[in-house]
Parts: sequence; structure tokens; C-alpha cells
Amino acid sequence: MKTLNLSHTQFLASQHAKARLEKVIAALDEACEHLDGEPFVLADDLISYLKDDLDDHLKIIEQGEARYSERPEKLISKALGIFHGIPGEINLIRSSINHKKRLYEDKLQDLLKKGFTQAEIDKIIAPLGQAEIDEANAEIERLKSESCDLLNFASDVFWNLDRLKSTRLAAEALAIETKAEAA
Repeated sequence: MKTLNLSHTQFLASQHAKARLEKVIAALDEACEHLDGEPFVLADDLISYLKDDLDDHLKIIEQGEARYSERPEKLISKALGIFHGIPGEINLIRSSINHKKRLYEDKLQDLLKKGFTQAEIDKIIAPLGQAEIDEANAEIERLKSESCDLLNFASDVFWNLDRLKSTRLAAEALAIETKAEAA
């Protein structure tokens, strides 16, 4: 079967069209029993046209069902596992930065109480740099983006592997894609 570039909407539309076309074809078949001559030929031509259209929809449905039966279950499971772990990773990064800030503030207050000057304190403890904060914020944003990509992949009924290209599962998705192209 030729592989179509199929969307979930097309699959659902084909299921809906199939149900409608089967009813129309059955009704026309029944009506043709009472026709002769040219009306019968016209109705028969229409039935033939509708059956061709029905065949096209059946091919789309067949491909959608084949995709579902061949879905990458392990990859979907991994994607969801990572997705559910990302909020914890984000919280860990935030907690780490907040802990470093509090630790610095506590040491700073302690040293100030002991009479150290700011210049002396700067030599003893290094403040949390903006670069480290920016790096943590960038990592949080990357994790949020990865979370969206993973959820979009897992909730896509055709499991578009392109959605994983910017995630930890990129290598596995590429391997599956390569294997499918080789087959």
C-alpha cells in the first residue's frame, strides 16, 4: 500500500465519510431495483463513483489502523516517563539556585556580623553569578520546551517522530525512522 501523509483529522474524516457513503450506496442500490433504462445507468454510474470514493477512504482508514498497530509503544512510554519527570527536574534546578542564594546570604550576614568588609567577604565567598542564574533559567526553559514536545508526541495519534528531535529521545526516534526507511 502506498503510504499517505496522513493526519488524524483526515483519518477521522474518512471514518465519517465511510459511514455516510455506505448508507448512501445501500440506499441507491435499493432504489436501482425499481429503475430501468437511462435512470438505472445514471444511478449505477453514481454508485460506481461513490464506491471508488469509498475505496479511497477505506485505504486511509486501513493506513491509520496499520499505524496504530505499529505504534512505537516503548518510545511512547519513555516519552511519557520523561514528561512526568520534568517538573521534578525543574523544581530541583530552582531549589538548587535558591539554596545557593540562601547559603550565600547566610554566609554574608554571618561575616558582616563578624566585622568583615565587603571586599574581604568577596575574597572569602563568591556570590552567585548572573551567568549561573541565566544558565539555570535557560535549562528550565529547555525542559519546558522538551516537556511540550514529549506531550505533543505522545498525544499525536500518529506519533510523529519529528516531534522528538529536540528531546532526549532524538537518537531513538532517529533509529526508528532509519529502520522504517530501510524496510
